[in-house]
Amino acid sequence: MLNTTEHAMELLLDGRRITKFDFAKETDVHSVCLSQRVYEIRHNYGWDVKGRSVPGKGTLREFWLEPEEIKRIKGLNKKNEQSHAETQNVSQNAQKEHQIEQLGIGLLGGHNYR
Repeated sequence: MLNTTEHAMELLLDGRRITKFDFAKETDVHSVCLSQRVYEIRHNYGWDVKGRSVPGKGTLREFWLEPEEIKRIKGLNKKNEQSHAETQNVSQNAQKEHQIEQLGIGLLGGHNYR
């Protein structure tokens, strides 16, 4: 289950323009604190979330990501996923080498082999 910040990030990455009312309908907890989530996304993740007042709706604001920003973020996510996969491969290879090394020592007689 996504937290409200993750849910807002997902909606923005889908290219949607969202208001607090859209956000309240979309979240499991019916959260209307979209401005706080946008603040967190901007400051904690460095996303360039755009915002403006909705014409004729008083202080109601809508938020969105420009297409270029979406591409940039998705590109970073792909790089992070690739880096994570490479790290896992290195870790798995190191474990295999360690197991082979232990097996080799065991075949030679372990600590008794001198």
